[in-house]
Amino acid sequence: MVMSQADLRDSVRAAIEVRCGGDTSQCSAIFAPSKRVFVEAPAGYGKTTVMTGRACWLLASGEVQPPKRILSLTFSVAAARRMRTDLSATMSALPGPVAKRFEDSVMATNFHGFAWALLRRYWRSLSLPVNVDELSMVDDNGAVNELVLRGVRLTWNEKNAVDDFLRFMRNGQDMDLRRVMFSFNRIIRDRFVPNGLLPYSGMISLAIELLSHFPKLRSYLSAAYPVVLVDEAQDTNALCYIFLNGLVSDKSGNCMFGDPIQRVYGFIGAMEGLKAKATTDLCLSPLELEHNHRFSGGSIVGELGAAIRSHMKGAIVSGTPRLPIFVGAAQQDEATAIVSKVAALIQVGGGKIAILVRKRGALADLIMNELVKEEMPYFNGLFSDTAPEFIEFNAFTLSRITDAASGEKGVSLSAADKIIDSVSDELLTGSRRFEYGRSYAMLLGALRKHLKTDCVAMDPSERFDYIVSIFSEGSLRRFSDYLDADISIMTIHSAKGLEWDTVFIPGVTRFDWPGGICSRCENAGICLRSARGCQIADAKKMPDGLIEEMGLLYVGVTRARKAVYVSASMQRRTNNGNYQVACPSCLTSLPGIEPVSWTVMDGEGLLLTV
Repeated sequence: MVMSQADLRDSVRAAIEVRCGGDTSQCSAIFAPSKRVFVEAPAGYGKTTVMTGRACWLLASGEVQPPKRILSLTFSVAAARRMRTDLSATMSALPGPVAKRFEDSVMATNFHGFAWALLRRYWRSLSLPVNVDELSMVDDNGAVNELVLRGVRLTWNEKNAVDDFLRFMRNGQDMDLRRVMFSFNRIIRDRFVPNGLLPYSGMISLAIELLSHFPKLRSYLSAAYPVVLVDEAQDTNALCYIFLNGLVSDKSGNCMFGDPIQRVYGFIGAMEGLKAKATTDLCLSPLELEHNHRFSGGSIVGELGAAIRSHMKGAIVSGTPRLPIFVGAAQQDEATAIVSKVAALIQVGGGKIAILVRKRGALADLIMNELVKEEMPYFNGLFSDTAPEFIEFNAFTLSRITDAASGEKGVSLSAADKIIDSVSDELLTGSRRFEYGRSYAMLLGALRKHLKTDCVAMDPSERFDYIVSIFSEGSLRRFSDYLDADISIMTIHSAKGLEWDTVFIPGVTRFDWPGGICSRCENAGICLRSARGCQIADAKKMPDGLIEEMGLLYVGVTRARKAVYVSASMQRRTNNGNYQVACPSCLTSLPGIEPVSWTVMDGEGLLLTV
């Protein structure tokens, strides 16, 4: 029996209300009559629940009817993976026929991925000599040097045009960016493409030109995707914002979800003040979620997170939340203390643990050396998804999958098991050795768990296509939630969207964090004399960039469900291998937050509740 539109709507609404668990602010955002909304909320308030619920409701209510689709966009590859996983999980929980109907009704990708899809199809319209598939992608900052290596030198005017484009994109200046964009595109067509290269941002700038020059294509896309969702909106840069404006017509629905406090990609152009700009330019109605579902009342993690947010907004911090901190004489002491504490937590069954660093460096290496010395297995997530080794690993695994299928284009669960076992064995004991081979093998184990948990109903052909897509896209990291590892180490940027029971945040040390700011701080000449480390003398005179560094700390703290530990040292290793006197960063002594030693906090029983 075919379900009527009314029955479909009622069925989905009931399922969504159950998922919201009585949170009226979530329900109000999901069922909001406005076609254009900006949903803002801190970590743990349910933005993901609202985004996925909103997508299901728009489909169920008839706002988007197949073959039309919802276009769901985000800035980073990692965020796009999480978004696809979240949407899939929500839709699979709906009544059977509803889930099947919605399965292909949402296209979830990042801005660059959607731009790439457009260019692959319409490259001739831009007078490109070859399909973009035949071009090698190059990092924006190294693009000109890559041309030089191929014997091509830009003129002075061309070099300035490229520099202007990159500067305006990093600075979030969309009006100036529009002005120089077409000059940048001309250089791409005349210089880069004939030499087999395409700068990374060129994907989007060419796609913007495509929409600008071909209004019929723009009309077609806005009709095919009548609703555009944007997740992690605070990370949107000026180039992606211009692209979004080209995709949204007067009749389009547009919903953005984000938290300005979690804007941690400012160093690569995430726009400051995006919410205010978007609500004006795109006529979005602002909505806020009201209830924290991750941190219960009195949670030390919740109190710290709220205090950091208050400080970033210039508000007075209520109460005096305490930040557990260890200060070592040197980075080696810090690493030893962290691993010792991790071992103690593992011994009492403290759940999953993450060590989140600002970036890979000397301290991260020391921590990993200590873990190895203590024979404590861990997942090393410090690799980049765009690193040549990870790309090679994906190609290697994909070849094993296609060979195992033997032209049948089908993979049973037992066959998938054998493939994963075979590849893992080669990674760990065979001739194909990778620096991160052990961690890749652990991710393969996570994939195995996902296949047996969520993909049992797939037929062999469907499963084959699904597995192939994972390694074609290099998206294996999206199954980190299924890792069996008790201990994970990764950057805070790559940890966004993930959770652990306990989180360690090392290296909150002057010069290292906040990065690149200390030399310009008004306290630079006196902070080393303070036993407590750096202090913010006047919150109104904070150096540029400090707010974003606080946001990064907020992201790290709120990855923890139960407990968080911060550490610093009085000495650090510089990039040239020398050692420098340091001290705890000002981020450990924010106004309204009291730094307290680990031992004191543990003695109060606040951090070991599991």
